[in-house]
Amino acid sequence: GTGVASDGALRNISGTNTFGGLVTLGAATRINSDAGTLTLSNAGTLTGAGFNLTFGGAGNTTVNSTISTTGAVTKDGSGTLTLSRINTFNTFIINQGTVKNGIRGAMGLSGNRLTISSGASFDLSGAGTTVTVLDGSGTITNTGIAATLTLGNEDSSFSVLPVF
Repeated sequence: GTGVASDGALRNISGTNTFGGLVTLGAATRINSDAGTLTLSNAGTLTGAGFNLTFGGAGNTTVNSTISTTGAVTKDGSGTLTLSRINTFNTFIINQGTVKNGIRGAMGLSGNRLTISSGASFDLSGAGTTVTVLDGSGTITNTGIAATLTLGNEDSSFSVLPVF
């Protein structure tokens, strides 16, 4: 669920912390990092067919698990979320903060929608990705080596040079 006062069912209040267990969504769920860094270190699959998943907070979160849900995945709060595995979700919404693409395929492989709200950003981090639908008025950056952003099942590709 969303935890006490909707502050996160899994919550990092401060410091550098790691959670090594598997996460299975039983309802719409919030994972929050208020300050510092929270790492979900299990290389397994974070599952929850049909349930929405929100990552939030002013702190940073790194997800080393594969996220597999047909619900929407949302990022809010000013922190940075780094996705380090190939994921299978249909909708990713970046309302606030930054999402870093830690590996090619972090945004899923096909049939996916990425929405980036004004003031939010998606960082390719030198790892190209494909999104079927791209919406919003946010920013796309690249802090790694040159990467390719492919839109609409490889109908359109853009080379994105690194930002220094």
